[in-house]
Amino acid sequence: MIVCLCTGTSDRTVRRLVEEGATTVREIGQHTDGAGSHCGSCCCDLKRMLATPDADSATPGGEPKLMVLRR
Repeated sequence: MIVCLCTGTSDRTVRRLVEEGATTVREIGQHTDGAGSHCGSCCCDLKRMLATPDADSATPGGEPKLMVLRR
């Protein structure tokens, strides 16, 4: 799923960056095309993903959970 519409950054990319040690939205932006640094509508989602890195990961049955993006 696309988290940052401005840069086309997916939730998988963000999760990989968090697993590799990213701890801030700025760090995520530095390793993407600037996710979180354009319009800002994804910043809350990026911060949530940083705070709870596996909250939206696959369920035990292997089915992905749906992530609701709020504006």
